[in-house]
Amino acid sequence: MQRAVDVYERQCKLYEPDVLTKPDDYLFMPQYSNWDTALKRLQHQFNFLLDDLGMKTDARGNERTIYSLRHTCIMFRLLNADGIDMLTLARNARTSVEMIERFYASELTGEMNIDVIQSQRKSKNKPEAKAEVPHQEAADKPKAKKQGESSAGKSVCHARHR
Repeated sequence: MQRAVDVYERQCKLYEPDVLTKPDDYLFMPQYSNWDTALKRLQHQFNFLLDDLGMKTDARGNERTIYSLRHTCIMFRLLNADGIDMLTLARNARTSVEMIERFYASELTGEMNIDVIQSQRKSKNKPEAKAEVPHQEAADKPKAKKQGESSAGKSVCHARHR
């Protein structure tokens, strides 16, 4: 999350001279006051980048769009956020738990995030003796956050200044 904060702070410094860092200014393309215009310009640049990198379609052949970034953000949260619950993620992404389950979590397999499931199972039991950990990375992994806890308390899945 710190990397996102660093990028945000650099964006603010970039647009400070033009006084484009007010709470209602767009994080990207703040020079445009019309959302549709800003989105079209951003989409155009995103499409150019995808074409240049040869990444216009994903592994399944689906065309990538600017909206793909939202999907990627939510999937990364599901896969990599320590102990995040669906309600917290849904609120952060300004959607419902039903939509998260239907469009994002449905792509996950039972084996994904198994360490989160096991860590929750362990926390419900009495304190346990040290078990042998097959992989050192698992032993070094930080503990999962409590339900509802956020690393920065701010949304990362939408792009407006807070």
